[in-house]
Amino acid sequence: MKIIKLEVINKAVMKCKASVDHENGLITHEWKVIAKDGQLEAIPPQIRAGANFIDVMEFTDTKALEEIKALILTAYQKACPTLIELG
Repeated sequence: MKIIKLEVINKAVMKCKASVDHENGLITHEWKVIAKDGQLEAIPPQIRAGANFIDVMEFTDTKALEEIKALILTAYQKACPTLIELG
């Protein structure tokens, strides 16, 4: 599993679009990054209805979801190293 592409959509609201190569295929979603308790956290997209739409939140494998979150945070911090200063 790896990040294929990470696009920072809006630095002000800390929104990014991540394409993740996962065993279930290539998945692209918009994620929000927030600062919580002095840590950055990746917030997955909300569940959306759609006939052929695989949503990140539909993964039953929570370990995979945590891995995706970690990948997104790492890529996001590289893309925006001075975006946020944590106290």
